[in-house]
Amino acid sequence: ATGAALPPLTAASFVLADLDSGAILAARAPHARHRPASTIKVLTALAAVRDLDPDAVVAGTPEDMRTDGSKAGLGPGGQYTVRQLLAGLLLNSGNDTAAALARAHGGDAAMVARMDELAHELGALDTRPATPSGLDAPGLSSSAYDLALLYRVAMREPLFAETIATRSVAFP
Repeated sequence: ATGAALPPLTAASFVLADLDSGAILAARAPHARHRPASTIKVLTALAAVRDLDPDAVVAGTPEDMRTDGSKAGLGPGGQYTVRQLLAGLLLNSGNDTAAALARAHGGDAAMVARMDELAHELGALDTRPATPSGLDAPGLSSSAYDLALLYRVAMREPLFAETIATRSVAFP
């Protein structure tokens, strides 16, 4: 509510923005750069939604199973649509699905280049992607301002919005 005091906050940086207008309602160090971890997957998802056919099929690989961190459960030889990979990326924070989407996009370097291009195109100038999954790598950073901006843009993409509104999905 207008004029209401913020609750005690311990976050070093945050942005609270209106989803429709983008108006900043509250912020602390909005442009401070931090390691975004899996929240950078919003750029991976945007690249996939904008550039890949959601019904295209991507094969799982043994490397997907060996990916560090959280996984959706890709198996070698498994066949997954881009739509299914997006569900694993966004609902389970699957680093294996980030790897598969990057492969479908031409590989990690091509995906990171596209993520960087999208960040600049959208005005997310504090963002430096380094991996499709958000696993730590030299130079990886973003700000609370940029993440709020990127998620606002992503929510306008019907497939992204539909995917994150899904309560659960049977992942093959």
